[in-house]
Amino acid sequence: MPGMIYIARHGETDWNAAARIQGQQDTSLSANGFRQRNHLFQLLKDEPLQRIYTSALRRTVLTAEPLARENDCPLIPMADLNELGFGVMEGIPVNNLTDADQALWDWWLEDPLERNFPGGGESYLQLLGRIDSFLEAFRPPAHARAVLVVGHMRTNQMILHRFLNMDLSDALRIRQPNNCIYRLHTGEDRKLEYILLPADAGNPEWEEGIFLETQWED
Repeated sequence: MPGMIYIARHGETDWNAAARIQGQQDTSLSANGFRQRNHLFQLLKDEPLQRIYTSALRRTVLTAEPLARENDCPLIPMADLNELGFGVMEGIPVNNLTDADQALWDWWLEDPLERNFPGGGESYLQLLGRIDSFLEAFRPPAHARAVLVVGHMRTNQMILHRFLNMDLSDALRIRQPNNCIYRLHTGEDRKLEYILLPADAGNPEWEEGIFLETQWED
């Protein structure tokens, strides 16, 4: 395993800004998302990245492409890293739910580990099965010093759950913003650091811990 694994979330999309449920809809980056992509590029362009993994969705691939070109390293899209499927709820503004949508949302929140939305939705345990398949195929070169994974909020929750042996209920509380990057040191202590990249990012500092927020994110 490489000495460092960077875990990024894709840049903001217009659907993020509008609080629309994205799930597996193949949305692109917003203007702010492209700025966040540039911030990520500036942070990691000099890191010894040997491989970059993304989901198969456009918003993660677009976020990672400049770094792959700069480092001349493989960019590997994997459908196992796609965001949790929300079925019939995808595309709906979460801040403007009808009574029927709210009832369905509340039903799902009662047991998101086991329950899934109709119309192709997934439970968290189904998502975790996909992440386990990804981790089984996660084979960076033996000499790799650093690898980048660009995923989604909920896929990254499950990745951190597995890498850090976190309690699953704690992992579900992680709210990684679009401009937050985790750096995992893969030694025995598995130290995790995060960094937030504001619009005027100069030389930001890494801090230990897991970034938590309370607002809804997708």
